[in-house]
Amino acid sequence: MKKDGHTRWGEVGEFMRKNRVIVLVALAIVVAMLAILVAVLGRGPAMATLNVTVTPSIATVKIGEQSFANVGQYKIAPGEYVVEVSADGFITKTGRLNAAADEVAEVMMYLEPTAENSDWYETHPEDGLVMGDIKSQMALVRREELREKYPILNYVPYILYTYGIDYEIECAENGGGVCLMIDAGVGLRDAAVQYLQRTGVDLSDYVVRVKDYVSPFREMVVELPEGLRYEDGANGGDLTGELNNVLILVGGYLRDNLVEPGYTTEVLQVKQYGEYFGVKIKVYQGDDEQTNYDTMRMIVGRINGEWKIMTGADWILSKYRNPLVPDKLLSEVNGF
Repeated sequence: MKKDGHTRWGEVGEFMRKNRVIVLVALAIVVAMLAILVAVLGRGPAMATLNVTVTPSIATVKIGEQSFANVGQYKIAPGEYVVEVSADGFITKTGRLNAAADEVAEVMMYLEPTAENSDWYETHPEDGLVMGDIKSQMALVRREELREKYPILNYVPYILYTYGIDYEIECAENGGGVCLMIDAGVGLRDAAVQYLQRTGVDLSDYVVRVKDYVSPFREMVVELPEGLRYEDGANGGDLTGELNNVLILVGGYLRDNLVEPGYTTEVLQVKQYGEYFGVKIKVYQGDDEQTNYDTMRMIVGRINGEWKIMTGADWILSKYRNPLVPDKLLSEVNGF
């Protein structure tokens, strides 16, 4: 017997009453799916955000085939673009931009005026202020990039009343890396080196230069640790074997290459590392060795059975000057 419409709807209502929780959960899932679908369809393709800051204010900004105002925030399709910024009376600049979806890309440029327009930023102070802000932001970004690449830049410049440590980027001596420059007189350079050592950074990655007040480098008296003797052309005192040959070689190098009068050297420490010796040398002026001295380091290595000077004497030994010396050994001797 066929049921009428009233009976069928009554059965549906009874089912919903008995299974209320299941029905509510199913409805919630359907609503959530519809909301997600609407959001996705309404959002459209993922875009990149573009921040543009360009000066002068008359500049034209072209990114790919699109033109933009010189200051503002815009949406742009993800991708790689050629950026061109130009203005009458200024030198055009170009660059490349990688705009990633859902990320912010920066276009930050200032144009250099041509000779006939050289006073633009003085006569247009608002553009001059924007240029100053751009330069500051670019310097901060560059600084962070360099800190990541060269960890020592987290600790320098370092300025005290008694000494200072600065740095130079793209230093030719360091193969385009960083040179560290110590500005200190005799007796304070050692303190500057000790500060660099305390940072824990591998100093063999850098060239360390010392401002040349008076280089302690000529007609030096060569002294060795207690119990050791050095005599010209002879094996003196208690020295025997390879250590004796190494110290004679070091003594001759110091006497011939350290070229300022009135200074004295003293070998403080010698360590052997297989085919190498690390040597730590004390350098002081006159009799004031207790309060006014520096330490230098050098490495002697055996090449084809013969001991040879590998590094010369320096406050910090750099691997860029010593391609034949293992990096681990440089770090060890630098830590004396």
